[in-house]
Amino acid sequence: SHTLLPHPIASRLGLAKHRAVVASVGATILTDTAALLVLAMIAKLSRNALTPRFFLQQAGLLLALGWLVLKGLPRVGYWFFRDMDPDGAAEFVFVLAAVFLAAVGASLAGVEPIIGAFLAGLALSQLVPEHGVLRSRLEFTGHALFIPFFLLSVGMLVDPRIFLTGWAAWRVAGFMCVTVVAAKYAAATLSARLFRMDRAKKMLMFGLTVNQAAATLAAALVGRRLGLLDDSVLNGTVMMILVTCVLGPWLTQRFGRRVATAR
Repeated sequence: SHTLLPHPIASRLGLAKHRAVVASVGATILTDTAALLVLAMIAKLSRNALTPRFFLQQAGLLLALGWLVLKGLPRVGYWFFRDMDPDGAAEFVFVLAAVFLAAVGASLAGVEPIIGAFLAGLALSQLVPEHGVLRSRLEFTGHALFIPFFLLSVGMLVDPRIFLTGWAAWRVAGFMCVTVVAAKYAAATLSARLFRMDRAKKMLMFGLTVNQAAATLAAALVGRRLGLLDDSVLNGTVMMILVTCVLGPWLTQRFGRRVATAR
Protein backbone atom coordinates (compact mmCIF):
# COMPACT_ATOMS: atom_id res chain seq x y z
CA SER A 1 0.00 0.00 0.00
CA HIS A 2 0.98 3.65 -0.13
CA THR A 3 -0.31 7.10 0.84
CA LEU A 4 -0.70 10.03 -1.60
CA LEU A 5 1.15 12.35 0.74
CA PRO A 6 2.65 14.59 -2.03
CA HIS A 7 -0.62 14.91 -3.99
CA PRO A 8 -1.09 18.56 -2.88
CA ILE A 9 2.29 19.32 -4.49
CA ALA A 10 1.08 17.91 -7.80
CA SER A 11 -2.17 19.87 -7.46
CA ARG A 12 -0.31 23.14 -6.89
CA LEU A 13 1.68 22.46 -10.06
CA GLY A 14 -1.56 22.05 -12.01
CA LEU A 15 -1.09 18.30 -12.50
CA ALA A 16 -4.15 17.01 -10.65
CA LYS A 17 -5.74 15.84 -13.93
CA HIS A 18 -2.50 14.64 -15.53
CA ARG A 19 -2.52 11.01 -16.63
CA ALA A 20 0.44 10.07 -14.43
CA VAL A 21 -1.23 11.58 -11.35
CA VAL A 22 -4.62 10.02 -12.15
CA ALA A 23 -2.94 6.64 -12.57
CA SER A 24 -1.28 7.07 -9.17
CA VAL A 25 -4.63 7.93 -7.56
CA GLY A 26 -6.23 4.83 -9.07
CA ALA A 27 -3.32 2.70 -7.90
CA THR A 28 -3.78 4.08 -4.39
CA ILE A 29 -7.42 3.04 -4.30
CA LEU A 30 -6.60 -0.49 -5.47
CA THR A 31 -3.53 -1.11 -3.32
CA ASP A 32 -4.91 0.42 -0.13
CA THR A 33 -8.17 -1.48 -0.47
CA ALA A 34 -6.33 -4.75 -1.07
CA ALA A 35 -3.92 -4.12 1.81
CA LEU A 36 -6.71 -3.29 4.25
CA LEU A 37 -8.66 -6.38 3.23
CA VAL A 38 -5.60 -8.55 3.80
CA LEU A 39 -5.15 -6.85 7.16
CA ALA A 40 -8.77 -7.62 8.05
CA MET A 41 -8.37 -11.27 7.11
CA ILE A 42 -5.14 -11.68 9.08
CA ALA A 43 -6.62 -9.98 12.14
CA LYS A 44 -9.66 -12.25 11.96
CA LEU A 45 -7.60 -15.38 11.39
CA SER A 46 -5.45 -14.66 14.43
CA ARG A 47 -8.56 -14.98 16.62
CA ASN A 48 -10.50 -17.72 14.84
CA ALA A 49 -9.90 -21.04 13.18
CA LEU A 50 -9.61 -21.25 9.41
CA THR A 51 -12.93 -22.79 8.35
CA PRO A 52 -15.17 -22.47 5.26
CA ARG A 53 -17.86 -20.97 7.47
CA PHE A 54 -15.47 -18.25 8.55
CA PHE A 55 -14.66 -17.29 4.95
CA LEU A 56 -18.33 -17.25 3.95
CA GLN A 57 -19.34 -15.21 6.97
CA GLN A 58 -16.49 -12.75 6.57
CA ALA A 59 -17.10 -12.36 2.84
CA GLY A 60 -20.78 -11.72 3.45
CA LEU A 61 -20.11 -9.11 6.11
CA LEU A 62 -17.53 -7.32 3.97
CA LEU A 63 -19.85 -7.31 0.95
CA ALA A 64 -22.70 -5.95 3.06
CA LEU A 65 -20.44 -3.26 4.52
CA GLY A 66 -19.16 -2.28 1.09
CA TRP A 67 -22.65 -2.14 -0.41
CA LEU A 68 -24.07 -0.05 2.43
CA VAL A 69 -21.21 2.44 2.41
CA LEU A 70 -20.41 2.67 -1.31
CA LYS A 71 -24.02 2.53 -2.53
CA GLY A 72 -26.11 3.89 0.32
CA LEU A 73 -23.89 6.67 1.61
CA PRO A 74 -23.57 8.56 -1.73
CA ARG A 75 -27.36 8.58 -2.11
CA VAL A 76 -27.89 9.91 1.39
CA GLY A 77 -25.08 12.41 0.88
CA TYR A 78 -26.53 13.63 -2.41
CA TRP A 79 -29.91 14.22 -0.76
CA PHE A 80 -28.31 15.93 2.22
CA PHE A 81 -26.02 18.24 0.23
CA ARG A 82 -28.86 19.15 -2.13
CA ASP A 83 -31.10 20.46 0.65
CA MET A 84 -28.41 22.04 2.82
CA ASP A 85 -26.85 25.47 2.46
CA PRO A 86 -23.53 25.25 0.60
CA ASP A 87 -20.39 25.54 2.72
CA GLY A 88 -22.40 25.32 5.94
CA ALA A 89 -21.28 23.71 9.17
CA ALA A 90 -23.92 20.97 8.78
CA GLU A 91 -22.06 19.54 5.77
CA PHE A 92 -18.87 19.21 7.81
CA VAL A 93 -20.71 17.49 10.66
CA PHE A 94 -22.41 15.14 8.19
CA VAL A 95 -19.10 13.98 6.70
CA LEU A 96 -17.57 13.37 10.14
CA ALA A 97 -20.67 11.47 11.27
CA ALA A 98 -20.58 9.36 8.11
CA VAL A 99 -16.92 8.46 8.70
CA PHE A 100 -17.53 7.52 12.34
CA LEU A 101 -20.61 5.45 11.49
CA ALA A 102 -18.72 3.63 8.73
CA ALA A 103 -15.90 2.91 11.19
CA VAL A 104 -18.41 1.50 13.70
CA GLY A 105 -19.97 -0.58 10.94
CA ALA A 106 -16.55 -1.99 10.07
CA SER A 107 -16.02 -2.96 13.71
CA LEU A 108 -19.40 -4.71 13.78
CA ALA A 109 -18.42 -6.54 10.59
CA GLY A 110 -15.33 -7.86 12.34
CA VAL A 111 -12.69 -5.77 10.54
CA GLU A 112 -10.58 -2.78 11.50
CA PRO A 113 -12.39 0.61 11.76
CA ILE A 114 -9.92 2.18 9.31
CA ILE A 115 -11.49 0.08 6.55
CA GLY A 116 -14.89 1.65 7.16
CA ALA A 117 -13.40 5.13 7.24
CA PHE A 118 -11.55 4.45 3.97
CA LEU A 119 -14.74 3.25 2.29
CA ALA A 120 -16.58 6.34 3.51
CA GLY A 121 -13.90 8.51 1.95
CA LEU A 122 -14.31 6.71 -1.37
CA ALA A 123 -18.08 7.06 -1.22
CA LEU A 124 -18.05 10.78 -0.45
CA SER A 125 -15.13 11.77 -2.70
CA GLN A 126 -17.42 12.64 -5.62
CA LEU A 127 -19.73 14.77 -3.45
CA VAL A 128 -17.05 16.97 -1.89
CA PRO A 129 -15.62 19.56 -4.33
CA GLU A 130 -11.85 19.39 -4.62
CA HIS A 131 -11.35 23.13 -4.09
CA GLY A 132 -14.41 23.89 -1.96
CA VAL A 133 -14.72 25.15 1.58
CA LEU A 134 -15.81 21.75 2.87
CA ARG A 135 -12.69 20.05 1.47
CA SER A 136 -10.51 22.72 3.08
CA ARG A 137 -12.22 22.21 6.45
CA LEU A 138 -11.80 18.45 6.27
CA GLU A 139 -8.13 18.70 5.30
CA PHE A 140 -7.46 21.21 8.05
CA THR A 141 -9.18 19.03 10.66
CA GLY A 142 -7.25 15.99 9.53
CA HIS A 143 -3.88 17.75 9.46
CA ALA A 144 -4.38 19.78 12.64
CA LEU A 145 -6.27 17.29 14.82
CA PHE A 146 -6.55 13.67 13.71
CA ILE A 147 -3.06 13.12 12.30
CA PRO A 148 -1.25 14.70 15.30
CA PHE A 149 -3.27 12.57 17.75
CA PHE A 150 -2.63 9.50 15.63
CA LEU A 151 1.10 10.20 15.58
CA LEU A 152 1.03 10.91 19.31
CA SER A 153 -0.51 7.53 20.02
CA VAL A 154 2.07 5.87 17.79
CA GLY A 155 4.93 7.75 19.42
CA MET A 156 3.83 6.48 22.82
CA LEU A 157 4.16 2.91 21.52
CA VAL A 158 7.60 3.32 19.97
CA ASP A 159 10.63 2.69 22.17
CA PRO A 160 13.69 4.42 20.62
CA ARG A 161 15.98 2.52 22.99
CA ILE A 162 15.46 -0.55 20.81
CA PHE A 163 17.66 1.06 18.16
CA LEU A 164 20.46 1.29 20.77
CA THR A 165 20.22 -2.22 22.15
CA GLY A 166 20.72 -4.22 18.99
CA TRP A 167 20.61 -4.43 15.23
CA ALA A 168 17.21 -6.09 14.87
CA ALA A 169 15.25 -2.86 14.40
CA TRP A 170 17.90 -1.46 12.05
CA ARG A 171 17.83 -4.62 9.93
CA VAL A 172 14.04 -4.51 9.73
CA ALA A 173 14.07 -0.80 8.85
CA GLY A 174 16.75 -1.24 6.21
CA PHE A 175 15.04 -4.24 4.64
CA MET A 176 11.65 -2.50 4.57
CA CYS A 177 13.08 0.71 3.08
CA VAL A 178 14.99 -1.10 0.34
CA THR A 179 12.07 -3.37 -0.47
CA VAL A 180 9.42 -0.66 -0.69
CA VAL A 181 11.61 1.70 -2.73
CA ALA A 182 12.57 -1.06 -5.15
CA ALA A 183 8.99 -2.33 -5.48
CA LYS A 184 7.46 1.10 -6.07
CA TYR A 185 10.21 2.02 -8.54
CA ALA A 186 9.60 -1.22 -10.44
CA ALA A 187 5.85 -0.51 -10.51
CA ALA A 188 6.42 3.04 -11.80
CA THR A 189 8.87 1.78 -14.44
CA LEU A 190 6.45 -0.89 -15.69
CA SER A 191 3.56 1.57 -15.75
CA ALA A 192 5.62 4.13 -17.67
CA ARG A 193 6.48 1.53 -20.30
CA LEU A 194 2.89 0.35 -20.64
CA PHE A 195 1.56 3.92 -20.96
CA ARG A 196 4.57 5.15 -22.98
CA MET A 197 5.56 7.86 -20.52
CA ASP A 198 8.95 9.52 -20.32
CA ARG A 199 11.35 9.45 -17.36
CA ALA A 200 9.95 12.59 -15.70
CA LYS A 201 6.43 11.14 -15.60
CA LYS A 202 7.77 7.83 -14.36
CA MET A 203 9.61 9.51 -11.51
CA LEU A 204 6.50 11.59 -10.76
CA MET A 205 4.49 8.39 -10.30
CA PHE A 206 7.31 6.94 -8.23
CA GLY A 207 7.34 10.02 -5.98
CA LEU A 208 3.58 9.89 -5.51
CA THR A 209 3.42 6.19 -4.65
CA VAL A 210 6.59 5.51 -2.65
CA ASN A 211 5.23 7.16 0.51
CA GLN A 212 4.26 4.82 3.34
CA ALA A 213 2.03 6.22 6.08
CA ALA A 214 -1.57 5.52 7.10
CA ALA A 215 -2.30 1.97 5.93
CA THR A 216 1.24 0.77 6.63
CA LEU A 217 1.23 2.12 10.16
CA ALA A 218 -2.26 0.77 10.79
CA ALA A 219 -1.11 -2.70 9.76
CA ALA A 220 1.91 -2.49 12.06
CA LEU A 221 -0.20 -1.32 15.00
CA VAL A 222 -2.80 -4.03 14.49
CA GLY A 223 -0.09 -6.66 14.14
CA ARG A 224 1.56 -5.52 17.36
CA ARG A 225 -1.76 -5.48 19.24
CA LEU A 226 -2.49 -9.03 18.11
CA GLY A 227 0.97 -10.22 19.10
CA LEU A 228 2.00 -11.02 15.52
CA LEU A 229 4.75 -8.37 15.36
CA ASP A 230 7.33 -7.32 17.92
CA ASP A 231 8.69 -3.88 18.84
CA SER A 232 11.56 -4.09 16.35
CA VAL A 233 9.09 -4.37 13.47
CA LEU A 234 7.03 -1.44 14.76
CA ASN A 235 10.13 0.72 15.16
CA GLY A 236 11.41 -0.34 11.76
CA THR A 237 8.07 0.58 10.24
CA VAL A 238 8.23 4.07 11.73
CA MET A 239 11.75 4.50 10.35
CA MET A 240 10.58 3.36 6.90
CA ILE A 241 7.70 5.85 7.02
CA LEU A 242 10.14 8.64 7.86
CA VAL A 243 12.45 7.77 4.96
CA THR A 244 9.74 7.36 2.33
CA CYS A 245 7.80 10.46 3.40
CA VAL A 246 10.94 12.52 2.88
CA LEU A 247 11.83 10.88 -0.44
CA GLY A 248 8.35 11.03 -1.99
CA PRO A 249 7.63 14.78 -1.70
CA TRP A 250 11.15 15.62 -2.88
CA LEU A 251 10.75 13.49 -6.02
CA THR A 252 7.26 14.84 -6.66
CA GLN A 253 8.43 18.44 -6.38
CA ARG A 254 11.47 17.93 -8.59
CA PHE A 255 9.95 15.90 -11.41
CA GLY A 256 6.50 17.47 -11.14
CA ARG A 257 8.03 20.78 -12.19
CA ARG A 258 9.59 19.12 -15.23
CA VAL A 259 6.27 17.57 -16.23
CA ALA A 260 4.42 20.85 -15.71
CA THR A 261 7.00 22.77 -17.76
CA ALA A 262 6.86 20.28 -20.61
CA ARG A 263 3.08 20.50 -20.99
